[in-house]
Amino acid sequence: MGGGEALGLRVAYFEQVLEVGFGADL
Repeated sequence: MGGGEALGLRVAYFEQVLEVGFGADL
């Protein structure tokens, strides 16, 4: 099933969102 891949994509997307969020805060 590809659950691991889906989880990896979610983590990568979440990290990008965090980077953008922190960049906006700083």
